[in-house]
Amino acid sequence: MRQTGGEMLFRSLIENEINMVTGVPGGPLVPFINAIRTHHEQSHNFRNIVSTHETLATLTASTFGRFNRWPGVAYVSRKGGADNATLGITQAQMHGDPLIVIVGQKPPNLRGPFDIQATDIQADFAHRVKRVIKLTEAGEIPEIINLAIRESINGRPGVVLVEAPAQVLATDISGPIPIPTVSARNVLEPETAQIKAFLNALRQSRKPLVIVGHIALFESAQEEIKRFVKAIGAMVLLPFRQENLYPWHDVAFGGSFQPRLSIEPAMDEMIQMCDSLFILGDAFNDVTTGKYTLFRDIKTIVHCYPQASLAKTIYPQKIDLTANLRPLLEQVNQEIAHTPQLVDETWRAKRKEWHAERLQFMEGPHWPTTETLDMPAIWRYLATFPQATYIRGAGNYDNAHIRYLRTENSFGTFSGDMGYALGAVLGLSLTEPYQKGEKIAVALAGDGEAGMFLLPALLTARQYNLPAKFFVFNDGQYTEIAKEIGHSFGMELSGPDLFGIGQAKVPDIERVSCMSQVKPAIQSAYETGHAPCVIEFNLVADRKR
Repeated sequence: MRQTGGEMLFRSLIENEINMVTGVPGGPLVPFINAIRTHHEQSHNFRNIVSTHETLATLTASTFGRFNRWPGVAYVSRKGGADNATLGITQAQMHGDPLIVIVGQKPPNLRGPFDIQATDIQADFAHRVKRVIKLTEAGEIPEIINLAIRESINGRPGVVLVEAPAQVLATDISGPIPIPTVSARNVLEPETAQIKAFLNALRQSRKPLVIVGHIALFESAQEEIKRFVKAIGAMVLLPFRQENLYPWHDVAFGGSFQPRLSIEPAMDEMIQMCDSLFILGDAFNDVTTGKYTLFRDIKTIVHCYPQASLAKTIYPQKIDLTANLRPLLEQVNQEIAHTPQLVDETWRAKRKEWHAERLQFMEGPHWPTTETLDMPAIWRYLATFPQATYIRGAGNYDNAHIRYLRTENSFGTFSGDMGYALGAVLGLSLTEPYQKGEKIAVALAGDGEAGMFLLPALLTARQYNLPAKFFVFNDGQYTEIAKEIGHSFGMELSGPDLFGIGQAKVPDIERVSCMSQVKPAIQSAYETGHAPCVIEFNLVADRKR
């Protein structure tokens, strides 16, 4: 049987249970695109989502991978495509999302010294991703894809770039070549000495504090974490942009530590009072440097993570346990199930006090009687829809979402940098529960990021009839920075006609300018079913009052 390198690449993905790719096509990738086309003519069990921008493609694929706990795959071409994909690649690596990016390259003999279409992938991206791998011959494609999958899902999940030169994908291969497959993530079982070290730290702890990180979601370890927290009488903190990892109304929940935002009620007292810190599944790579000092004075720090992380260099007193989180906690929970944990009585009383303060902090105002758009009230109303998942970018049109937009499901909210939500919502809406209408994927974006990516995101959503909802908060400026510096000079946006842009691309779009329009608009958006829709919340008039 003869086949091209592009066909071998496609078969290697199919055999490893990858049934969706997304990207922007280009010349070097033609043999790969042709292989997808041939398969599509015979069967419709593989989706190729043609994107309108490489950033959106990588954000779509990485979110698809995050939800399915299996690599998402994006493809881009040449230097321009790789450069455009940088934001999505960086976001996926920061979040620990499993992502493989196939970069089509010009043949080496056609590259000049100042070739604007070719790039040194290793030099440009090695410091941003887990690994860069270059294909040198077509026969090695199955092994390289196998390696890329294993690298992307094991340890700390992340991004692998596969450089695919055009001549490799176009090469004809004769004879059978076996395709190795990956069936599951490697499990790094804890060693006996690690379990003993963990239990010894627990025996000395009377006022424990727990930080839960992204690995908890990837390993489906939330239930084991809740059992552990309840058994030891701990308080729980969540890192920046990981607000969906622990039930927000649980008595143990102490809040989220956010960069450049004030610490939530009682958090400072909680940190100063605790005698031990258990970091479960967080690398600390995305914790703002200024916040590292919050935990330096804690006597005992135990860090559980499947590979070495930044936290190892910060706290000299730290006990480092390199293992997968779920099997570690399963063994620890079994050990402590019949041994009551000694908890300081003052700490026990404080937990109840802090919980009462937190519930009051999250309570918020009643529905306003005036028509001026009230952001806390809007956030609280959005939180009443348990089937909705809210994805935020960095447009802080109103920081009250941190306080009021709190849901209880594990994929209730997550966030990234500016523009993140508009690509991530596409990836989430491609997953099974959202395709079936069991859940609703909603992007929350400011007008700055909407100006960047709303139109291309809508084009993709409309083309593939994706059930993505886009809620855009248009306040005519970069509000977060304006609030920080105390004025709007240099922050102004023209108040783009987002309603007009959306109306040209999707039939379901509404502009909300007053509180009486909020509930009907949101309810209507959630009833549109398997179709994209847009709501523009017009905050410009309110800001100018």
